[in-house]
Amino acid sequence: MKYIVIAIFTASLALAPGSVSMVEAVSPTQKQTPERADFAGWLSESVKSYLTGQLDRPGQAVESVKINIPASSRAPEDYDSYDISIPRRGRHGSRVFLLVSFSLKERIVARLNVVADVKLARDVVVAKKSISRGGTLGADDVEIVSKTVGPFEKLVEPDISKVAGMQAVRNIRAGAILRLNQISWPKMVSAGDVVSIIAKSGAMVITVTGEARQDGDRGEWIKVTNTESKKTFNAKVTGPGEVKVEF
Repeated sequence: MKYIVIAIFTASLALAPGSVSMVEAVSPTQKQTPERADFAGWLSESVKSYLTGQLDRPGQAVESVKINIPASSRAPEDYDSYDISIPRRGRHGSRVFLLVSFSLKERIVARLNVVADVKLARDVVVAKKSISRGGTLGADDVEIVSKTVGPFEKLVEPDISKVAGMQAVRNIRAGAILRLNQISWPKMVSAGDVVSIIAKSGAMVITVTGEARQDGDRGEWIKVTNTESKKTFNAKVTGPGEVKVEF
């Protein structure tokens, strides 16, 4: 009878609700052992893979990625998923600041900041000759070549048809990669230009000659002076050399 009781008690333990067999009891730490053995190496490769997937596209390819992970970085004690992202303010030329978030049951349990220096091989617009400030770019003044650049450098779109006719807002040396802050479309009206002032009052329209006191593009309000009355007032730029005012 004694042996029967022991057998029944043992069986009841094995079948107790909520019990876990030794085969099933694999802790999250054991599952993550390969990652923990070289956490920095694993994280570095994960970030490189993420950046390559984000940045490789027609016309550009990731050329090199250098990852900087703080030596003190450690994997969280327990997590079942992770996410890599680039915050909006984490994009500066060739330097990329990434955020790695570790979650457990859809709740973030740890975050790590990672810095990457990324270089891309991509097509860019390059000046074939030096262009002085105020000069207009012609199609023969530039060319498209492949260069090594950062992924978030503010460069001109590699399309000569979209560059021709633009104006240099600063001196550009021969061989320089064109950047967005170096060129712009000429203003429809520049300070000192002779402009047609279209004055409208109801059905009556009068056109007089004036002088622009400020630069302006279509839709912008600038100061102009009527050359006859010498009065200065605000007028809206409506086209090249043309402004409009309503009374």
